Amino acid sequence: MKTRHVLEGRAIGHPLHTMLTHIPLGLWLLGLVFDGLSYVFSGEYWPVHGAFWSLLLGTIAAVPTAITGFNDFLGVRDDHPVQKTIMWHMGLNIAAALLFAVATGVHWAFIEYAPVPMGITILTVAAYGIVMVSSYLGGTIVYNHGVSVGRHRRGNELPRTTVMPGEVLEGAGASTLADFTAVADERELVDGQTLRAEVDGYVITVAKHSGRLFAFQEFCTHRCGPLSEGTMENDQIQCPWHNSRFDMHTGRVTAGPAKVALKTFEVRVSDGKVLVRVPKDHVGQTPQSETVGDLGRPKVGERRNPADDEAAREREARRAASERTREVQ
Repeated sequence: MKTRHVLEGRAIGHPLHTMLTHIPLGLWLLGLVFDGLSYVFSGEYWPVHGAFWSLLLGTIAAVPTAITGFNDFLGVRDDHPVQKTIMWHMGLNIAAALLFAVATGVHWAFIEYAPVPMGITILTVAAYGIVMVSSYLGGTIVYNHGVSVGRHRRGNELPRTTVMPGEVLEGAGASTLADFTAVADERELVDGQTLRAEVDGYVITVAKHSGRLFAFQEFCTHRCGPLSEGTMENDQIQCPWHNSRFDMHTGRVTAGPAKVALKTFEVRVSDGKVLVRVPKDHVGQTPQSETVGDLGRPKVGERRNPADDEAAREREARRAASERTREVQ
């Protein structure tokens, strides 16, 4: 097993970073509590010593926590819209850890002072305030965006980016088959691997399992989990978020909580290229410029695929980012 997989928690079957974060946060908070007790028990040295050792151990524990967090960051898709939030999360954590290291050193310098000087306590409070903001951002990364959820169950690499048709067709000309789009070289897909691609504005997953190729919509029909980050077994794909399973041949739901089947697409290999056919009039296909608000609510009795809305949101986010880039240029 690769080192980065161990750091993700695959060896123990549980995300490692989320387990470790509680240790420095708890110890740093304990240090603050001891600081407060030093004012209650003025003249006593045990709260001062308790604050120092708590902050020291918390700062030491922050090292493996940071390493596992950075390892998780390296596994996030390059074009994921949460990248900016992750950078803020990481930057604030670094700032807080440095402040706690300084606070630990100053506590040691004043180890024989009781109570702890007020300036030192204020420094520690400021550091903890920063780490709380960073923790909030970490929560949004996981709970709002689902980053790294279920990764510990996967046995191979995640897609690094979303393949765009222009990228794979460059130098190869048009697709060799009518209505098909080339999304990858066949040799690039090893067994058990998935590929995330966008074809005509529709985000899909291409998977290779037991020597066969499958293509289906990227977003789970339950809560829009990224199926390109899921696990495969017995010709089924399991969503990394809530463990819904789908037959990759037909898109049929084989295990809930999902109730709506996946949209599947014809896939074949020609001249060493993996080709996928996404019909132009595909149900749920929305124009590149259409926003979520334009989609409206489902009609009475209509069971609409919620992944269509997620796809529209992603396209709108990309369009807005592209416009911002043009404005800067």
